[in-house]
Amino acid sequence: MEAVLSKSKNILSDLDPRVKWIVFILYSVPIALSIEWNQLLCFSPLPAASSIIWMKEWKNVLPVLLPANGFLAFVSATVAFSDPDLALFLILKSNLLILLTLSLLASSSIFEILHALHHLGLPNKLLQLLFFSYRYIHTLKEQLDITLKSAKARGFSPATNMKTYKTYAYLLTNLLVRSYIRSENIFKAMKARGYRGEVPVFRHFKMKTEDRLFLGFAIMLWIGGIWLFWL
Repeated sequence: MEAVLSKSKNILSDLDPRVKWIVFILYSVPIALSIEWNQLLCFSPLPAASSIIWMKEWKNVLPVLLPANGFLAFVSATVAFSDPDLALFLILKSNLLILLTLSLLASSSIFEILHALHHLGLPNKLLQLLFFSYRYIHTLKEQLDITLKSAKARGFSPATNMKTYKTYAYLLTNLLVRSYIRSENIFKAMKARGYRGEVPVFRHFKMKTEDRLFLGFAIMLWIGGIWLFWL
């Protein structure tokens, strides 16, 4: 989801990622914990208004929204006959969380998101683990595809038999060994470039006037919603 809106240029993409994380946490928690319509609707204006800003990017957003809503419709159908109001409530709640995620987090790159979490106090080792996992998961996928194509070129045809299970076990073992060797080489290359347990960052965030205005407006709406329907 990170690549959906990270390259688009609008008001949300220019906001400080630290501000986005704070607003996302403030709104996602009460939305997820809402059990009544008035509690849910009082936090919906911000996600709805934020989604209007990137409506011109609807071609990039639809591939995310359609599968998600298809799955929601399938899940909600199990309770729609007994309690249609609950099914509609679950769909609206889930869509608000999706819109909030797209508007605030998907408008930043993965590096900006993790960098902001670093400034918000998350452990450095955890953030590096997340960053390198994201960085090399695509490499593992490419290696797996190459291995499967190689096996099929040698006449491998998947079936429900012991030969297929053994072949997949060999392929996964080969992938694990290659991944371990690659990780060792990457670690040696990083140490040769001066890695000492932290990844240096050359550009740091700086709060701007629009960041403060957006954060202040979002907090005022949040306080109003908490005061009216939660306290």
